[in-house]
Amino acid sequence: MARRILILCALGAALALAFTGPAAASVISFGHWNSGGNWDAVVDGGAFNGGAFFSGDPQGGSTGGHGNQWGQYQGRGWFASGWQRLEGGTYDGSYLWVDNFNLYDAIFGDPNNYQPLQVGNYHLDGGYQLGVNLYTSMPQSWGRISQDEYDASYGGALTLTDILFGDDSDGVGKITLIGQITGDMAGALGSDALAFSWTLQDHDSSPNHTLLSGLNSDKNHPPQMHLRGEGSLSGAQATPEPASMLLLASALGAGGAFAGWRRRRAA
Repeated sequence: MARRILILCALGAALALAFTGPAAASVISFGHWNSGGNWDAVVDGGAFNGGAFFSGDPQGGSTGGHGNQWGQYQGRGWFASGWQRLEGGTYDGSYLWVDNFNLYDAIFGDPNNYQPLQVGNYHLDGGYQLGVNLYTSMPQSWGRISQDEYDASYGGALTLTDILFGDDSDGVGKITLIGQITGDMAGALGSDALAFSWTLQDHDSSPNHTLLSGLNSDKNHPPQMHLRGEGSLSGAQATPEPASMLLLASALGAGGAFAGWRRRRAA
């Protein structure tokens, strides 16, 4: 009996080790940190109607390939966000940066492929890679990133897997970005990989102007949509570690041997 209890204890310990990886990071929220700003991101849509124009740059803008031209029209489909303040976790009060990118490039593989966008989910086969950044003090500028800030902080990679457009029927356009963050930034926030989710609503929506109507229009309608919303980061689920799986296998083997020993003894 004592031997049976010992085997069961070993099996239980192995199971616990095998399926308990590193502790999952607590949920970290972001967005709405700047009381003086009316939005968290802008999306270029429609046709350009004059003023300053900046050619779209797949790497994100003019500051060392990592910044953006906040508030300046870059071309239809370009998404540019400002710094987002983190709430929760080890780096509570730090700031998240997501490189700007082109929605048409992410969805259709071509920034000039202006297919009509519709309500629903666009799954990005293979994922779409973006740079992300964690800065531990107040950024110099709300809507732009400087090269010094980029070099001085934790970098990482955001792989977008899905882009969802919400229902426009009530005159409110919504977009949700789904993906995963890896790299030094994820490690600093307590996980090898962080689940990323960010939902933004068209701040300027009206019955005659929504996020999708602005993107799908060829008119000066107006050229930019202002977005405001909140996002979250959370630790990815732990996976069994090789050493733990070896211990689990050993315990299972011991359990099997014990069962065989009992059968032989009973015979």
